[in-house]
Amino acid sequence: MHQIQLDTGSSHHVRIPGPDQWSDLIDLGQSVVAYDQTLPPEEQCRYTPDIADLLQICIPL
Repeated sequence: MHQIQLDTGSSHHVRIPGPDQWSDLIDLGQSVVAYDQTLPPEEQCRYTPDIADLLQICIPL
């Protein structure tokens, strides 16, 4: 399990779609993968390939 530590005093807003919001989750996953793939390989998140694999399973044909 991954831990996320948030600064409650920050001006940033984090919203993670719930499991019943599957289309929002897929959209978010696609956005994360698309953005991460624009970065140089050394700056890419190590979880992006896993997210991309999950998207291939989850996206309805």
